[in-house]
Amino acid sequence: MRLFCTICLFYMLTANANANRGLSGAQHWRSSTILENIVMIQAYDSVSSKWNPFGTGVFIDYDTSSASIYLVTNRHIWTSRDSFRLELNHYQMMDSVPSFMPALAIISKKKVRSWCPENADSDFAIVELPRATGQFKLNAITQRNIVHFDDLEYGEPVEFYGFPAYLDYGLFKPTYHLPVSRSGSVSYFAQEDIYFGEKRFLIPGMLLIDGVSIGGNSGGPVFTRRAFVSTTEDGKLTVAYDKRLIGIISKHYPIWHSTDLPLSKFPMTLRILDSLRNLGDTTFARFALPDLSFDYEENSDLAAVISIDIILGYLKTCLAK
Repeated sequence: MRLFCTICLFYMLTANANANRGLSGAQHWRSSTILENIVMIQAYDSVSSKWNPFGTGVFIDYDTSSASIYLVTNRHIWTSRDSFRLELNHYQMMDSVPSFMPALAIISKKKVRSWCPENADSDFAIVELPRATGQFKLNAITQRNIVHFDDLEYGEPVEFYGFPAYLDYGLFKPTYHLPVSRSGSVSYFAQEDIYFGEKRFLIPGMLLIDGVSIGGNSGGPVFTRRAFVSTTEDGKLTVAYDKRLIGIISKHYPIWHSTDLPLSKFPMTLRILDSLRNLGDTTFARFALPDLSFDYEENSDLAAVISIDIILGYLKTCLAK
């Protein structure tokens, strides 16, 4: 009951129903079991007085007999604010037409149970939420719909979902918030701590995927597709494909470049300064006319993924205390 008082779930105005019916095409409702599990995490912007997309999360059903499910997202998202607004798409039948009905959930960190590792390298957080409030029931990914770290293969195709920083492009409408789907492949497994200089950026149980991730994708689920063979009553073999969760996006890795500013291509004043700087290695030249250069970042198209094994192992430890 305590949790039921800490989260407020409500449907948007029924006037949006007609707009939602435009989503009844097979390309949407066939994926509903995935889309219902994916959450847009919003943070309040005091400047614009709006709730803006901040990251992504996914619902995990750790124990199907429990009254709780768990929202999994990144540690750097959960620790950066005191409250969040969750936006999700609830799938339902409306007048025999499959549709999505958006729903909101406003949560305060002080009023829910949550856990995240003290070590910032383990970039995930787990939030306990009620499975149902009133007539609304949250859907979550069960443990039978996951793939463990040791069962993955190099080069295996993956799909990852999230709400990247494309708000200005109008992708996320008030009537529904469908995530952006991207594809990639498993490109590296971390069996030990991996460092870049003195900074550790991979720990055992994490992996890299070859896929373009940007801000807003953080915390988004990563799935692989597995084939399942079954036999019909008349003895025919059928093959079905199912999405299985392997982990969540932690971050993408940049490639840093440094370049000098080509002053000779700029207006006369800067060309004169460039000439003075090149007259000789004088104290004046070094102090008053330092080299003009700048750094810029390029996306390496490699994203770090925290495996579901790390997350579920940590949750098991926390619940046992």
